[in-house]
Amino acid sequence: MSAKIIQNLIDFYLEFKDENAFYQDTFFYSFLGKWPNCNINKINVESKNPEINFNQKTYSKNWILSETFFLKNKDRIKDAKLFPVGKWTNMILEKNFNFLIIENHNFIVEILKLQDIHEFIKIINQSFKKDILQIQQAVKMFKSAKFTCFVGKYNNKIVSTAVYYNNGKTIGLYFIATDKNQQKKGFGTQTVVHGLHFFINKNHTTFVLHATDAGKKLYENLHFIAQDKMRIFVKI
Repeated sequence: MSAKIIQNLIDFYLEFKDENAFYQDTFFYSFLGKWPNCNINKINVESKNPEINFNQKTYSKNWILSETFFLKNKDRIKDAKLFPVGKWTNMILEKNFNFLIIENHNFIVEILKLQDIHEFIKIINQSFKKDILQIQQAVKMFKSAKFTCFVGKYNNKIVSTAVYYNNGKTIGLYFIATDKNQQKKGFGTQTVVHGLHFFINKNHTTFVLHATDAGKKLYENLHFIAQDKMRIFVKI
């Protein structure tokens, strides 16, 4: 089950020709650069016991390692000067639930329009506190049939975002963000819920995401189930 979650993430990065990610069974060994300057390169896929070369200079400074790999290789990771900066919890939803859509005449959720793309990028980058999304990547998502970008508008101004990526097997949720001045009002949750309804009505049944500690409770309330964790490191 975890493989479905990780594969969606890898395919998501592949859409932008990202490299230096390695996937083997339930392990995700990744050497991902800062968005969008990363590519995907599956290495030694046939190997059942792959060796990770921590000193490989071609790898970027940002690494994502499976929790299992981290726990088995703490000393090697420390010796390689990898510094932990965060973690994700891999989560999955595999049932159709009747999610509650709360009516608010001042708040609507709609699919992103091209004229709103700069505000869409602004909300995401402010939420992540770095320029994680550039205009060329946002336009590429907007034009791709594999991505569906939702925005929540309060008084006709974008306050929340949610991007759904369809790799043909699962629907992945990415770039879920809310304007810092409009948080704790349910806007982010309702944007996610509208997206879930949209795809459930198209007979999709499997949704995956990678939650931060801060967002995990929200997704549990939406019936997502935690599977495992991935650790995020910076090479120092």
